[in-house]
Amino acid sequence: MKSDDEALRTARVSTCKSRGIVDWLLALVWPVMGIGSLLVLWLLDDIAHGSAEEKFGYVALVLASFGMCAYYLFSSRVFDYAVLVPEIVWEQNGVRLVADKNFDPLFSFIIFWMSCLFATIGIILIIVDPEDGMDGIPVTYAALALLTAVALVSLTRCVHYSWMRHRRRRYPGDIELTPQGIRQRVADRIVEVSWQDINVWEGGRRSNMGEFTDLWNAISKRQICRFGNREPQRYSGERPQNFGILLTPVVDNDAMHAFIWTAWTDPAWASTLLSSQDRVGSLTDILSSSRAEEPLLYRRS
Repeated sequence: MKSDDEALRTARVSTCKSRGIVDWLLALVWPVMGIGSLLVLWLLDDIAHGSAEEKFGYVALVLASFGMCAYYLFSSRVFDYAVLVPEIVWEQNGVRLVADKNFDPLFSFIIFWMSCLFATIGIILIIVDPEDGMDGIPVTYAALALLTAVALVSLTRCVHYSWMRHRRRRYPGDIELTPQGIRQRVADRIVEVSWQDINVWEGGRRSNMGEFTDLWNAISKRQICRFGNREPQRYSGERPQNFGILLTPVVDNDAMHAFIWTAWTDPAWASTLLSSQDRVGSLTDILSSSRAEEPLLYRRS
């Protein structure tokens, strides 16, 4: 017999790929190239007697190579992350599927753009000699302007992904399931739709961060997608609207897609299930990865 805690909450079980030899080789080749290039230039170009700006430039390039190493190591684990058993919390009006805050795909992108920033700054410091201008290495002002633009883009990307990561850490994408419908907040984006308003499945999308989003279309008089600081608009008539549910950090992709599909085709079943006292245990059986391929119609009792 289940205890009260087990009936109100389940523990998450997740998995991610362990790093193989190929992942380590792709990661370690970057610092090897960075340090190797530095040693070669130290011997051939005598950079030890160069200007301080030039030395900082080479240091920035080495830091960029180590940053690319870290990027490969972090991203290799993110792309094969999967939730086998979701963490489900009993709510007064349904349940909440808790997203895994340890799933952090934005961190690797921050490292990538920081590496690009260090590399660009390093090149600029090397080619611009403060003692004799730019006579040491033939370079045009257009090239310098291009490098500066790349540095500004890299800095902007770093700030953007850092802010998005901050918001994602606060709102990682918990999915709320109620007898009326489904709701999810990821960072500052909120999706809220009733089972009856869902119209058709539009497919799936996997981002370059390894996240899978289930795409749907709904017809509703109420705004489905909105920013977190705004109230949903109400329209005079029904409007078709596209929306997506982020699944990767929350639940098994196939199992959750099958659940939404069944709730769309049979809202009464979803309402009954999400109103039952044993809804946490029932949903754990339905949304666990090992049972994802079993037809839902045989698990309604």
